[in-house]
Amino acid sequence: MNNEDSSFKNLFLPFTSKKAVFWIILLGFLVFFNSLFGLPIWDDNVYIFSNQSLSNFNFFYLFGQNVYNVGQYYRPLTAAYFSFLLNLFGNTYFFYHLIQLLMHIANTVLVFIFLKKLLKKEFAFFAALLFLVHPFQVESVAWISGSIVPFSFLFGISGLLLLTRKKLTYKALSLSAFLFLLSILSRETGIFFVALAVCYILLFRKDGTLRVFIYGVVLSVVYLLIRLSFHITSLSANYPYPIDRLDFAQRLINIPLITLYYVRNLFIPDALATDQQWVVRSINLPYFFIPLIFDFVFFALIAAAGFFIYRKAEENIKKYFFFLIWFLLGFGILFQIVPLDMTVADRWMYFPLVGLLGILGLFAQTFSNKFKLHENKVFLIFILMAVFFSVFTLVRNSQWNNSITLFSNDIKINNNFDVENQLGAELAIQGRYKEALPILLDSHKKNLEDSNIFDIAGCYKQLGDIKLAEKYYEEIINNKDNIKIRPVVKQNTYNEMAKLLILHEDPEVNAVFLKRAVKEYTANSTFWAFYAITEYNLGNKPEALAFAKNAYGLNPNNSTNQLLQNIKANKAAQLKLLN
Repeated sequence: MNNEDSSFKNLFLPFTSKKAVFWIILLGFLVFFNSLFGLPIWDDNVYIFSNQSLSNFNFFYLFGQNVYNVGQYYRPLTAAYFSFLLNLFGNTYFFYHLIQLLMHIANTVLVFIFLKKLLKKEFAFFAALLFLVHPFQVESVAWISGSIVPFSFLFGISGLLLLTRKKLTYKALSLSAFLFLLSILSRETGIFFVALAVCYILLFRKDGTLRVFIYGVVLSVVYLLIRLSFHITSLSANYPYPIDRLDFAQRLINIPLITLYYVRNLFIPDALATDQQWVVRSINLPYFFIPLIFDFVFFALIAAAGFFIYRKAEENIKKYFFFLIWFLLGFGILFQIVPLDMTVADRWMYFPLVGLLGILGLFAQTFSNKFKLHENKVFLIFILMAVFFSVFTLVRNSQWNNSITLFSNDIKINNNFDVENQLGAELAIQGRYKEALPILLDSHKKNLEDSNIFDIAGCYKQLGDIKLAEKYYEEIINNKDNIKIRPVVKQNTYNEMAKLLILHEDPEVNAVFLKRAVKEYTANSTFWAFYAITEYNLGNKPEALAFAKNAYGLNPNNSTNQLLQNIKANKAAQLKLLN
């Protein structure tokens, strides 16, 4: 029995960095294991699995104008990441989840190593452990599209770690700057790591300040040159969500309730919900003043922790300010000073959570030293917190297993037009069109949105009401309501409308439509194929042959080749729509 006790203790004591990494890896898999079997959810199908432009790994396309590089977003490495996985794994979703879990675990290990530079090893470990298991992380680990968050973070934290080396060589600085650039090209918030690098050098090193500044300027110039060379210049919002439709003063009114959402779920994460589109439109007691009071208490506690650290361990005050800057950099952008694409989102806490946990770890370390508490008592509190959060994370993972489960749960917490639209769209995907249609129409009444109109048209098409399907597709194509139409939705609408016209309308009507389609989407092989079929049905074989050659030239595969050969051989009965 004593040997067994000794063996068990050896797993923890003496506590080494290797053991810390072992426990991070083990607990990461235990807590997120049930996230590995989830299906595509939300944007996964539109932007990844149904996105034909990712099927060919084309460097210039991925860095040029596409659905990942539009408006204020420029994420070519994200596009490259998903294109690579799509070509490697296809629709085997397990591997997408496994890779993003491995990235999250790797990030946690790197966070531990970084925190160990500023905290005692044990406190660094427990702070990293809370970063690993907090339910805020589920959206970044269980949702395939959310993997861009740990993907970008991995580059950034690696670059920051390089700056903690004893000797700051030009090679280390160059590699660090390159990693920061990769982080920014994956997600815009990668720029925060550049700011942290400057802060770290100023606070903790006497060397390298000028060099880091120069590298930061060069990095910024390189990033701008990359964007400009691919003509990605717009900084306007890709889609005007409710928070984006408010003016600056109105957005300020939302700050207290936005802050309270994160603060509340930071401690008691039982009200997490995705795709939140609520807004506060007036100053009132329940949605402004009461949240403001709780927010004040939260920030007062952070300030009090800093004052305590200054009084009891003045030598650590620089560390406190560094973690505070880290937290405020990431948390400040969530205030919607610059409007984002939803009001709050759990994945946005991935970066600022490290800064907040750094403050917590530093405070706990100072408190333990000052009052000579046995560290086991402090560690017990951290362990209980980790267990508490892990339970919520396991439950939240299960909710992210599929769209029906997720949106049916989240609509109870946050009922809005977009959640209704997502739920209706998923019901439609499963063939439950009669259930989906009233939900989608109710969403349509609340807010005019391109994907909602597209899904309504799809339901009517499947239910056999072709005229109503065409009516809603035309709403997107003609955009008489002057709403924001995203490129990917518009292109998909053209595709579905062309199919309907070929099957149900006069070929001359379809020819007029497809002439417009190929003019707007000259590189779309599917539209050229549809045009070829239409012209063949009109008896215009030379035009049909030319258009079929265009389709094959743009996308040489079995379908386009078969279409071309059938037209050459006059096999009209074998002309088929491409998927």
